[in-house]
Amino acid sequence: MNKELDFLVVEDDVTDAKAISFLLQHSELARHIETCTTLRQAKQRAALRHFDAVILDLGLPDCQGVDGLIEFKAAAPDLPIVVLTGSLSEETALRSLNIGAEDVMDKSSVDSQQFSRTLLYAIKRHSHLRRLYLDKIQLGKSLDEAMQCVASEKQSD
Repeated sequence: MNKELDFLVVEDDVTDAKAISFLLQHSELARHIETCTTLRQAKQRAALRHFDAVILDLGLPDCQGVDGLIEFKAAAPDLPIVVLTGSLSEETALRSLNIGAEDVMDKSSVDSQQFSRTLLYAIKRHSHLRRLYLDKIQLGKSLDEAMQCVASEKQSD
């Protein structure tokens, strides 16, 4: 795959941010990488620029735990989010997925191939789910129109 995707990395630890950027730069995915150190900055960047995916740490100076995911998801509901955290418990992982993260990874066990695959799958899965959601809305509108036609035909009989 050619480098064609834009990523927002939300990570306050400089060493971890560099490591994530390194993995992205050496993958076949990343065209552009921006890094933010706070949730506030990340929400501002996401409002100003298109990103294909967000890599979000759950331990930020202005927000801790899944609250950061909830807040970011509310600000940018159309962005696929992969949580990458150093304090990963099964409970946190499941809560993150239930809130809307596409995937959850532990910083201590990430390798470049797994990282690239996880990001690519997260983006594809998010795109497919978004398309299904839009199809569902369109189907509902079509059903409403059909019901209105049936109702007006019955009234004219």
